[in-house]
Amino acid sequence: MTTPNDPGTENTLLVAPAFLPLIEQVRLARVARRTVDPRTVDLGVPAKDDRTAIVVDAHNGLADVDGRLSLAAIAAWLSARGWLLPLLRPLPPTPLWRLAMDAPLVVDAVAQQGILVSVDGDVFSTPRAPRHSAGPSVLHSTTTNPPFAFLTRARLRIAPATHTPLWREDHADVMAVAQRLRRLVDEGRTFAAEGCGLSLVGVGGGARHETGLAYGPWTSMAARWTSSRSVRPGDVDAIAAALSAGHRVAVVPFLQRAAILGRARPVVALTEVRAAAAALADAIRVGAVSTRSPADVHRGPKR
Repeated sequence: MTTPNDPGTENTLLVAPAFLPLIEQVRLARVARRTVDPRTVDLGVPAKDDRTAIVVDAHNGLADVDGRLSLAAIAAWLSARGWLLPLLRPLPPTPLWRLAMDAPLVVDAVAQQGILVSVDGDVFSTPRAPRHSAGPSVLHSTTTNPPFAFLTRARLRIAPATHTPLWREDHADVMAVAQRLRRLVDEGRTFAAEGCGLSLVGVGGGARHETGLAYGPWTSMAARWTSSRSVRPGDVDAIAAALSAGHRVAVVPFLQRAAILGRARPVVALTEVRAAAAALADAIRVGAVSTRSPADVHRGPKR
């Protein structure tokens, strides 16, 4: 379904019925004072005739999608209609709501806004991020392992396939690839780029040599991924080490972020949100104290 209007509706913030089994299991786990692995809950997929599963906003370049769909399924649906996700294939078959836990940076890179339901059953939406967003991400912070909330719907950035170039570079060693990835982040003109082995592929903007590549340049089994681990874009040593180990490294210049793509790790949902929030506040408080300079310590506490 395609519409020129904003894909949101006045009923967006209602709990999606498909996610009720997950919330109920988390609630029962809280009563029993135990943790729960969200992967044990099968939420299924939207029905084939569900016209709200993917709604394209062609005017703004957005796709409003059901969180039970995978990036692979979304990309295939969009490709058949002349649109694409600005990510390189192979994409994981993991449902988007699970991928937000295992690879929050990747989801954050393509999600303009998310609708989430907390482990307490509260529904809320994240702020609509501008194209050049900065600072902490609500989506990244709440869904990362272990999650405070689950992603039920998302507005994903999409691009017309005919206007988004894909380009490739080959380098002599992994350090050269890592340094090139860092420069792409500094320049900020490419939507996304990935390194794998001695090659680098960019999506959109800043292309030196546009190619006729399909959006699936990585063919080895090692290129398949289901999770991501954040790394500083300027840490070329860590990026080069990951490339040497056979991992894909993705950078998102407009977010000024980078991630090493790999296999999923176990996820356990937080069942005591208040305790977790208090622990986070304590950690921030302790961190603020530990960053005081020696001069501040000598002068004593501020009054």
